[in-house]
Amino acid sequence: LKMKVLLVLALVGAAMALFEDQAGLFDWRTELVGPARFIEQLIDGTVITASRLGSVAALSSKDGSIVWRQSLRKEDVIDHMSVIKGVVCVVCNNGTRLLTFDVESGAAVGDVVVSSTADLDPVPSLSDARPTWQGLDDAVVVKGYKSAASHYLAIASGSQLSIVAPARGTVYWQVDAQASIVDVSIDTDSNTIMVLTQSSPTSFGFLALDVDQKSTTPLSMSVTAQQCRIVANTFVACLNEGAVRYLPISKLSVGSDKEPLSWQSLSVRGVGLVKSTASDSLIISTHDGGVALLAEGDQVQAVPLDQHHFVSGSSSVVVQEGLAKVTVNGKELSASLPHAANSAAIAVADGKEHVVVAFANGLLVSMTTGTTSPQWVRMEGLADIAATSFLDLPPDEAEQELFGTEHNPLSSLTRRWLSTVSDIGRLATGLAEENEDQLVTDLFRLHKMLVVTDAAGTIYGLDSRRGQVRYVMPADGSQAVVKASLHQLKPTANGASVVACMHYYADGSGAVMFFDGLTGQPSKEPTLARQAFPVAVAAHTLPATTDGMAILGVVDGDNTLHLFPSTSSANRALQATTHAVHFHKVDPVSGLLTGSVIHNGTVNQLWQIEFSPETERIVAMASAPAGERTASAGDILGDKTVLFKYLNPNLLAVATLTPYVKRKATLTIYIIDTVKGTFIDRVQHSNVRAPVAIATSENWVLYSYRERSNKRNQLSVIEFFDSKGKASNDGFSSLAGSQPITMRQSFAFTDIVQGMTVTQTNLGITERNVLITLPSGGIMALPRPFFNARRPTNDKAAERAVGLPKYNPLIPVSTKNILNYYQSIQQIHGVVVAPSGLESTSLVFAHGLDLFLTQIAPSKQFDRLNYDFAHLTLAGTLLGLVVLTVTLSKLAARKRLQEQWK
Repeated sequence: LKMKVLLVLALVGAAMALFEDQAGLFDWRTELVGPARFIEQLIDGTVITASRLGSVAALSSKDGSIVWRQSLRKEDVIDHMSVIKGVVCVVCNNGTRLLTFDVESGAAVGDVVVSSTADLDPVPSLSDARPTWQGLDDAVVVKGYKSAASHYLAIASGSQLSIVAPARGTVYWQVDAQASIVDVSIDTDSNTIMVLTQSSPTSFGFLALDVDQKSTTPLSMSVTAQQCRIVANTFVACLNEGAVRYLPISKLSVGSDKEPLSWQSLSVRGVGLVKSTASDSLIISTHDGGVALLAEGDQVQAVPLDQHHFVSGSSSVVVQEGLAKVTVNGKELSASLPHAANSAAIAVADGKEHVVVAFANGLLVSMTTGTTSPQWVRMEGLADIAATSFLDLPPDEAEQELFGTEHNPLSSLTRRWLSTVSDIGRLATGLAEENEDQLVTDLFRLHKMLVVTDAAGTIYGLDSRRGQVRYVMPADGSQAVVKASLHQLKPTANGASVVACMHYYADGSGAVMFFDGLTGQPSKEPTLARQAFPVAVAAHTLPATTDGMAILGVVDGDNTLHLFPSTSSANRALQATTHAVHFHKVDPVSGLLTGSVIHNGTVNQLWQIEFSPETERIVAMASAPAGERTASAGDILGDKTVLFKYLNPNLLAVATLTPYVKRKATLTIYIIDTVKGTFIDRVQHSNVRAPVAIATSENWVLYSYRERSNKRNQLSVIEFFDSKGKASNDGFSSLAGSQPITMRQSFAFTDIVQGMTVTQTNLGITERNVLITLPSGGIMALPRPFFNARRPTNDKAAERAVGLPKYNPLIPVSTKNILNYYQSIQQIHGVVVAPSGLESTSLVFAHGLDLFLTQIAPSKQFDRLNYDFAHLTLAGTLLGLVVLTVTLSKLAARKRLQEQWK
């Protein structure tokens, strides 16, 4: 068995080793900290930030570089962050956990379980999304204070209030208020806490706590209102039927319960109270925008706001036309920020020399007085990417002249020769450096434009060569994006392209916008204007073109198809095509899976399948990549016969998990034909646990899970082969297809699989690899032969399985197959693969808390010379041979002439 394991390791590792001098040559990495939710600035200017993605970091005040960074678990959601006596305190998971880190080094200091939760082992779901920039939960109230004895954190979650001493890492006192805690007010002089509770939707009460004596005193007075909050630790503000009134908390002292409360009213009509990230302000949402309530002595001041305005008792930020104006502690600063044109500030940290502002779209900016240029800017929205697409760049002038039809072939060839001679001259003088600013493709189409959109709706254009941000398109809307898709409608030509970006929002609505993928400029065509939809179902590129541009179809809630460009020629082109577009939609909350078809300009639902969330929840889905190409229609067996693949491009693999019972569940894999809505196959595994990952390509489905019986991670593969024993000349049709032959196999894997992606190439000739994301932040490439269901289990079977290694139940993690070697990628959220002009090579882009791009050649680079090939040596040798040949020829001719004269 040991020899077999060593053989597998040797075979796997031979695929893609990396020499030390190759590190960073074909790849790049960008480290991020995530969109900030909390920021603080230390005395030395260091900025401490906590993001909504579960990361805590320290940034240099000089250039914004990362001093240290800590990434929490994927399920950890940060509720509060503050710095107390050289310790960074982070409260997360609904106030149930307190983490502390050393402010200098970022080393973990303590981990305190504040309270236990009812559901410690929830079944994951596709609907379990990370908190968006709008979804900041105010169910947890955390306030820090200093008493005569020590520093404390008051953490309120649900009906429980916990007093925690971070320095000692202990819970000092816990109180059950018997009602939901809405907010708290702390009197540090007397070390008492006034708790605002809510016993019913419109009934609010108060509870007084003496921390030193650990005693509680409920106040008999109650308030009837729709909402109540505490302003600046001093006032209680209530909203009832649009009227806003407030009361000093000092009037609620114990012993004056029976005295009438003298409420004061504000001339503000509100529709809701919103918790502000600033502890000294409260936001009232109104029909016209919003109002901030600030404490001014013994009064409450109302300051009108709009969506681009942030205000607290000590600071104010207004963003107008790309200019951010900041007023903080008497200082006035401004900075030109075109990328924050449609975003509001959410937090301000004041320092001696710099003011750092965090914006809702992930922008983190350091400003100084006396200049409108920011000292440094971090685009942290890139840590929360929702969709990605690679765009080919246009060719350079020489290539356009050579292949263009408007030029004379002879003159084009002459210009190309002159360009080649110039390149050779520059190469000989060592000046053949690539122009980093030139947006043109290279010979092998490895240089591309990477277009991404984040959860705030901002669109970025990244250069695939080194990751530079080429352009930024601020979000048009103010909603959080829960899903997005990018569609290239017009390929790059003459330095321009047309890309459509579809955003889906949390309330079910959506919007589509069109822009130039190379420059980020919005489209000027009237038929390609931004359009919003009250209900957006799907967006697909249709199999028809008009004026050299593909047609985008958007389906709304009424199953109406909207075409872009919305022209008569687009309608005629769509009516003329005979192809139909089948698509499916899944609702993870209800478990409803529906399939529809777009044909002749109409949308019709064909089928639906319902998975009950009470009995099984959808945890993973996968379908074959769009436009996937397959070079081989079958596998050649040892007797020279062919086992034809079941190449159904309409397959959808769905993984569901039942609720956990005694920490185990049942995993079911459904293989569905999305054209007919029928089940092709169904597999069940009992006694399993999450995480579940799944990928599909060609005729196989690979999935992973945690098997509890043997306490190991497993990879299982399902392969389908054509039962007719032949390949169709007209392509595959789900309507005429037959039930396939199924083969299955399972393997033990030595690590947890968090995600899987299949490599793609231009023609589909190169062997496919599965890219597995690991908890360590690595991306491992697993060659196709090692998870083939036909791997022979004995010598007789090996005679028929040509080119496959003998079956071994173990697939180990090979460090030689880790694409990012020692460059760990934190919180990998997705991996995207794009083919290049080389059949052997693809581009791999991984995004999460870090961005990473590299190249992969699963079958080695059989169509390209190595990067370190000695071109000059070869050219010099050939030139030397030519010179030597000419010289020897002349010497031989002279010798023959002399011999004749003799």
